[in-house]
Amino acid sequence: MSPRQRVTVLMYHAVVPSPLAVPDWSFLDERTFRAQLEYVASRFEVVTLAQATRSLRQRGVHRPTAVITFDDGFQSVYE
Repeated sequence: MSPRQRVTVLMYHAVVPSPLAVPDWSFLDERTFRAQLEYVASRFEVVTLAQATRSLRQRGVHRPTAVITFDDGFQSVYE
């Protein structure tokens, strides 16, 4: 599959205001999360999952494309 036919899906679990006292790989502090999003935004077209699916079905993907998802409904994600 060529890069034009792929979409990168980034899956996050939770974002917390600051690093936890006991590190946990599934909780990312806001500073690190922001840095990651800035990196992704500078190198990818960020779209919704529905947009990515539609593009892949209809015309393909013609530039680096990413989708950002969260797997839980934590308050921090809502905020």
